[in-house]
Amino acid sequence: MKSTIKTDTYHADSFRIEGSTLKRYTGLGGHVVIPDGIESIGWQAFKNCKEVTSVFIPESVNKIDREAFRNCSSLVSVNIPNGVREIDDETFTGCNSLSSMVLPEGIEYIGFSAFEGCESLESISLPQSLRVLGDYSFSGCNSLSELEIPKNVDCACDLDCSGVKTIIITGDNTEFRGHEAYPYDRMAYKPTVTILVPENSRAEKDIQRYPNYHKCPDMERGFVKWVRVSSHE
Repeated sequence: MKSTIKTDTYHADSFRIEGSTLKRYTGLGGHVVIPDGIESIGWQAFKNCKEVTSVFIPESVNKIDREAFRNCSSLVSVNIPNGVREIDDETFTGCNSLSSMVLPEGIEYIGFSAFEGCESLESISLPQSLRVLGDYSFSGCNSLSELEIPKNVDCACDLDCSGVKTIIITGDNTEFRGHEAYPYDRMAYKPTVTILVPENSRAEKDIQRYPNYHKCPDMERGFVKWVRVSSHE
């Protein structure tokens, strides 16, 4: 039986390439296979490519520039190669069909609004190598019910996880600190928010400053459980 899956593999008229950089995708969409040998995906290379449903990125790619996949509204899946170290600012902003993401070990930086508006994102695996979570990284990710902060991330400023129901500060991360704009109070419009933190950690001391959070008597998954019940119920 002939496959009905549309695949846009390498054709000269599907990609504008300069040196080893994919500057712009110009194909018809569907499942896109980026040719091997490409080392970077340029600024806005796939922006507004609303017919693209999935993208295969070869291991030769080590850089994905900002806004590379912005507003790819039909994009459901994309792989991130092992050599990539940053998810740049607004890389996946507005990819509202993207349902899951696995980021490989080696990623150290997630930029400003990197996944903002990914309304269908239900799960994302953040690597232990991660050090920086940019402002509004997951703003508007209303289907993302849980977010685990890896051990090397010691501060997140305007994280704005307004759609997240549970945030876990991993057991190794005893130095994670909030900021006056950290989401302890940026999640005010969610009826209930749960923060799981290591006992006696800096994170736990920080959260005690917020009067609407209450410490639960029982631990959950080895963490101290703090619950915020919003006044906006």
